[in-house]
Amino acid sequence: MWLLLLWIIVAILYTHYTWNEMNYIPFFCPATYKYVTAEIRIACQIRAANLISIWSFLLLSILWVQFMCAGWIDENLDISNKLVNNDA
Repeated sequence: MWLLLLWIIVAILYTHYTWNEMNYIPFFCPATYKYVTAEIRIACQIRAANLISIWSFLLLSILWVQFMCAGWIDENLDISNKLVNNDA
């Protein structure tokens, strides 16, 4: 649980410090924007992928913890008997 809280703090800090590092270039780096060089567009795309990845990982981690707390996932990762009704 502490690791998840630490990851939330890291994601918030990373987003705060890198959100405006490309100045006024839009977040999703449109092809219609006039970039100074092709490298700047690649850097913009890497930055966007970085931020999307960090928040996706955080979302999946939160879901994982919720599934573990709900008892859908045990420590042996055996989820087959939890998701399928085997009463038939």
